Amino acid sequence: MVCAAVASAAPAIERRGVRNAASEAPPGLPGGALAPGMRVVIRGIDLEGVTRLFIEARGGRRSAPVERSEPRQAWAVLPFDVPLGQVRLAVERGPERSAWVNARVLPSSPGLFLPDKPIAVRRGEFVTLRVTGLGVRRGEVRVYVGGVAAEGAPENEGDALTFTVPAGAPTGCAVPVQVQLAGGPVSNAVAIEIEGGAACEEAEQFGRWLSTGGRSGLLLPFTLAARLEIDGTLGVSRGEGVAAAFVEGSRREGAAIPAAGTCMVYAGDIAAAAPEQQLRSLLTGSSRELDAGRVWARSGERRADLPRDDAGLHYRAAGGAMPDAHEVERPPFFDGHAVTLHGEGGRDVGAFRKTVALPDPVQWTGREALEEVDRTRPLHLRWRGATGQPVFVGGIVLDRVTRAGGGFLCLAPAAAAEFIVPPHVLSFLPQAEGKMERSAGVLLLATVPEGAAAIHQDVEGLNGLLAVGAFVDARSVRFR
Repeated sequence: MVCAAVASAAPAIERRGVRNAASEAPPGLPGGALAPGMRVVIRGIDLEGVTRLFIEARGGRRSAPVERSEPRQAWAVLPFDVPLGQVRLAVERGPERSAWVNARVLPSSPGLFLPDKPIAVRRGEFVTLRVTGLGVRRGEVRVYVGGVAAEGAPENEGDALTFTVPAGAPTGCAVPVQVQLAGGPVSNAVAIEIEGGAACEEAEQFGRWLSTGGRSGLLLPFTLAARLEIDGTLGVSRGEGVAAAFVEGSRREGAAIPAAGTCMVYAGDIAAAAPEQQLRSLLTGSSRELDAGRVWARSGERRADLPRDDAGLHYRAAGGAMPDAHEVERPPFFDGHAVTLHGEGGRDVGAFRKTVALPDPVQWTGREALEEVDRTRPLHLRWRGATGQPVFVGGIVLDRVTRAGGGFLCLAPAAAAEFIVPPHVLSFLPQAEGKMERSAGVLLLATVPEGAAAIHQDVEGLNGLLAVGAFVDARSVRFR
């Protein structure tokens, strides 16, 4: 009998696979660089058992022990004397070493870890969050709590950052917190509850399912009024669509709807695919699609089946025209102020029938004149016609070159007719030309019916199902 020895595969790191272990921001974003002393996650294949991380630059070679490893991920802490600028990284397991991958090191590139359990505090109380990427020169650390600078000097010891919730901080179930060193990139956002009360329990539970890998669903009938540049042509369109998604294990931090008057930021990898698939990747993260069987929508006497695409999204452009160079004009689909979505049930998700209310449209004033956004200055947006409905302001950048996506979502205070997006939120995004085929920059103004968003917990196979109708006004812009 002849025995053949099978050599184990050498470890391999993904091309953009060494990242801040807290934010996991892709390298194409301003906050996607590494920093001295940063705790990093290493993505790749055959990484289990790797013992050292090597960092090579013109100043020589350094190494750090790998603290923990799994087949697809490993974790280490960069040395504090790692040189700034471009470096190469590799991992080692015994005599086997991976190929080198490139990365960029900045003086600071902070990331906040998702808290192990929800944090609920009052104004004036102390909060401690875990942070990494502050670098060697711990200069002025700025902590933004719902856009308001924390009072006093935050205390930093190891990876613990302690600050006082400012007296003027917004209250609510999900108040975003971000960190920045003077002159450096801003961190990802984590949400804390500030004087939220019992009303936060349901929202907190749904957000926890999303951020910790639960089984969640979304039903979204919407009207999209768009002024977008596609294939070099600026098109103006208005269409009606219906979308549904069912996922498990999205682990999308910051998934909660931000508290009124605040902005949440998002980051993720995107595929070299169509813009709608890139957007899905940004919003849901790395997840497994759940089988819900056939899904369809009814509005009055009209019916629209929602086919499932390769990315697991059920979607139908049902009425009007969507922003596509080859899109056709369809008869209106929405009849009245409600749509009913049906699911026959599949291997993972049970049958459902949910009626979703539709909002009145909102008028974005000054939209036509807005062509460029300066990320270093406050962005003022104004509107009319919300009539008590919640209004959201958002921005998205999808970069096909770096395959990185970033976005923000703000909820305006009740009855407001304008919102100011602060520079520390805008600076989280990369630059964008505004052209969908390269680096797409889009601004959004959206509204939903007052009090109509519903979280259903009666669908078999799901922890929660969010059902909400929306009116969305979008336009291409350049982010500078």
